[in-house]
Amino acid sequence: MCSSDLGPAILGDGTAVDDGARVGGSVLWDGVHVGAGAVVRGSILATGVRVGAGAQIVDSVIAHEAVIEAGAHLVGAAVEPATLVAAEVTR
Repeated sequence: MCSSDLGPAILGDGTAVDDGARVGGSVLWDGVHVGAGAVVRGSILATGVRVGAGAQIVDSVIAHEAVIEAGAHLVGAAVEPATLVAAEVTR
């Protein structure tokens, strides 16, 4: 478990959060990688999800092995397994 200005978060085994990234109010399963400067708030990221630098994920559910590219913005999204997301996704 970790805490930031965004609130507490639960991090699974082998999960890595790079410098400058902010994670809060979220659950990250095993083997998730959050790139530098990314923000994850109020979300669930399943096993093996990759979040690129500067991406923003808010109030979303990201299924296993999905890749969120650098700079992507997701708000209220539900991402299927093994999906590549490069564009903005909003409700």
